Amino acid sequence: MSTPRILGLSALSCSVAAWGLYLLSGAQPDLDRIEPLDLADRIIAAQGCYQIRLEPSLGPPFIGFTPSLFRLSADPNPHPYPGMQVEPHNPGLTYMAGPPNWGLTGEDSLVIEWGSGLGGVQLRLQQRGEALIGKAEGSTDVVGGPQPSARAEAVRVECPTSPIAWQDAP
Repeated sequence: MSTPRILGLSALSCSVAAWGLYLLSGAQPDLDRIEPLDLADRIIAAQGCYQIRLEPSLGPPFIGFTPSLFRLSADPNPHPYPGMQVEPHNPGLTYMAGPPNWGLTGEDSLVIEWGSGLGGVQLRLQQRGEALIGKAEGSTDVVGGPQPSARAEAVRVECPTSPIAWQDAP
């Protein structure tokens, strides 16, 4: 059996990198309860491609913030932006608040964000086998503006060999 590797790095290197990424993401870990190897395992387990469905749709003005297919990467976003990389980016949006990102939260959850700085969608999901299940929430910078929510279910699928093109979630 070969040593587990990610991006050509050993599991131990990934553990150290994962711990650093987790801390850089702004999350507040309970150091007595979370071990660096657990973080690496969680990142390795979560990365990959997912097909998402929102029930019901978040509707306008949130169309264009959530793709139907996305890839979670263990690669960090470029400095100074938080979290790890998410593909794709919507070519029709200007990411004033930084590129899409994801990070671990709590003991079994993760958060994925797509936003323009004026509005966006945040997915709060828990890993359940090969799926991520939870809630999608839309938000805007308008006081009293719409803040819809929907059930979100993202099922793991095989990643394409080419970059993922943007297509809005149904």
